[in-house]
Amino acid sequence: MNRTERLILIASLLLVLGIASAVVISTRSTTRIVEVSPLPGSSPAVTTPIRVSFSKPVDYDSALAAFLISPPVGGDFLWEDNTLIFIPVQPFDPLTPVTVEIASGVEDTSGRVIPGSRVWSFTPRRPELLYLSPSTAENPDLWRLSEPGEAPVQLPAPAGEILEIVPNDEGARIVLSVEDDLRGVDIWTPGRDGDDLRQLTDCSPGRCLHPVWSPDGRLVAYERQESGSTASAIWLLDSESGQTSPLFENPDAVGADPCWSTDGAELAFFDSAVQAIRVVHLADGTSLRIPVTAGEGCRFSPDGGLLVYVDIRPVGRQYFPEIWIANLNNGGVSSPLDVDAQEDQSPVWSPDGRYIAFARRLLDRSEGMGSQLMLFEVESRQIEQGTATENDNHTRFAWEPGTNRLLVQRFDLTAGSGPDLLLFDLGTGEFTTLVEDAYYGVWLP
Repeated sequence: MNRTERLILIASLLLVLGIASAVVISTRSTTRIVEVSPLPGSSPAVTTPIRVSFSKPVDYDSALAAFLISPPVGGDFLWEDNTLIFIPVQPFDPLTPVTVEIASGVEDTSGRVIPGSRVWSFTPRRPELLYLSPSTAENPDLWRLSEPGEAPVQLPAPAGEILEIVPNDEGARIVLSVEDDLRGVDIWTPGRDGDDLRQLTDCSPGRCLHPVWSPDGRLVAYERQESGSTASAIWLLDSESGQTSPLFENPDAVGADPCWSTDGAELAFFDSAVQAIRVVHLADGTSLRIPVTAGEGCRFSPDGGLLVYVDIRPVGRQYFPEIWIANLNNGGVSSPLDVDAQEDQSPVWSPDGRYIAFARRLLDRSEGMGSQLMLFEVESRQIEQGTATENDNHTRFAWEPGTNRLLVQRFDLTAGSGPDLLLFDLGTGEFTTLVEDAYYGVWLP
C-alpha cells in the first residue's frame, strides 16, 4: 500500500468514525421514551396507573394527543417531572388485555418530533380478598384469598389488633392501623405478600387512624390524635421516604376521616371546628366547605364530580345516620340520597359510578333489627333492596374493582357465630359465601 492509498484509508476511517460519533451524539440528544409501566406482558392490578417516562421534557399537549388506549377507558392525566401518568377513572376488566400506544407526533420542548411510536400490552390480574379471621380470637390473623374454594394464605402482620386494612390502588402495598396494649394506634405497611413489614408512624400512646392512599400510591392521608387530646388532625405521610407532617401548618387545625379524589388533586375530611366537610385543593390550598353536623365516610364518585357522605339528623329525641350527595361541580350543593331516609349508612360507589350501595334499617323496625343491602341508581334515583333477612346485619360493602360484584359482611344477630363474607352479583342477584367467620374484608387489586 503506497502513501496515497494509506492517506485515503485513514481519511475513510476518520469519516466513518465521525459519522458514528454523530449518530451516537444525535441518539443521546434525541428525546425518547426511557421507561413504561406496567411492563409489557405483565399482570398488574385492574386499578394500576399507566406511566410513560421521557428522557427530556416534552410538550404536554402533544403527548396527551398521542396517548391511545384500547379498550378505551376514561381517566385523568398527571405529570411528575418528565413522566406522564394516566389514572383510570374506572378499573380495567380483569384478565382482558390492555394495549397502550404513544403514537408518533410527540414533540420535545424545542419543537423536535420524537421519531417513531411505542406500543405495548399488559393483562390486569383478578383482584384477591384480604380479611381477618377468626373473629373470636383476641387478635385475629390477616388472610388473603385468591379464588373461592382455594386455601387462603395467612400473611405476616404486626403484633396487636388490626383495626383497618387498606391496599393501595396498584395492590403492591397495604396499610394497617394496629392497636397496641396501651390502646395506642400506629400505621404499618406490609407488601402484597406480607413481606417488607414496616412501621410508618410513631403515634402510640396517641392514635393514628383511617389511613387512605393517594391514587398514585405515594402519599397516605390519615387522622392523628395525640395522647390526652380529644381533637384530631389530618396528616400526610410519604410512603417512600417515611416522612410525615400535618396537612396544615396551623397547630389548631382539626380534621377527621379523610378521603382522596380520583385524580389525587383534592382531599376531603370532616372539620369539626367549622362543622363542615372541607374539600381541599392541594395545589393551592383553597377549599370548599359543605356544611354538616357530623360528616363521615366521604367518598368521591369515580368521575370526581360528586361526594357521598353520612350526616346525622334528629328524629324526635333521637339521632339517626342519613346519606347525602354533594355536587362538587355546583359549589358543593347537597341533597339527601332519599327524601324518605331511614337509618342509612355505609355508602360506596360502584366502579362505574352507576350505583351507590348502602345499608338501611327502618326506623320503625317493621322489618327487624337487621340492616339490609340497598342499591341506589344515581341517574334514575331509584332504590332497590338487595336483602330482606330481618335478623342479619349487612354492612362494610366493597365493590370488586372492574366488576359488578359486591363484597358484603353479614352478621346474624341471633346466632353465636361470627360474621361471614359474601359476594353479591348485581347481574344475577345471587349471593355466594366466600369465607365464614371472617370480617373487615377488602379487595386487593
